[in-house]
Amino acid sequence: MNALALKTDPSAKRLPSVTFPDTSTNRFQTTFVAACELITHLSWHLSYLALVRDRKEKAAFNHQEANLDKALRDSATITELCCMALAYNTIFAPYARKTRREGLNHLDLKGVHDDLLDFIRRALNDPDLLINSASGSSYEIASFDGQPW
Repeated sequence: MNALALKTDPSAKRLPSVTFPDTSTNRFQTTFVAACELITHLSWHLSYLALVRDRKEKAAFNHQEANLDKALRDSATITELCCMALAYNTIFAPYARKTRREGLNHLDLKGVHDDLLDFIRRALNDPDLLINSASGSSYEIASFDGQPW
């Protein structure tokens, strides 16, 4: 993603291109990466949508654009995106870092899977461990592998 300032030349025929996580394949975790992108740069994406709309002859969204704009302004959708981003950063990406290494096979991962179950149980019993820095939580506690996001 380029700098968050969305600057374009009004006389330009094309908008700047945008790199967005590829969710068209069924690669594990791509929708979670997209959720992180949307939450992190939500105002940028909303501004880009408005720019797309305003540069049209009739200055109106098509059906798909209108649905996306509505979804990105919906509190329930934003909540779900936040939950997906939290799960990705605290569980899925750390799990991948621990398990996607040369020379490992499934038999080597029993301890990792036991640790993962313990981590998920702790998170379910006390969600503040993941989201509340006032509770003394840090990335060492809030991330499955104890590494920064």
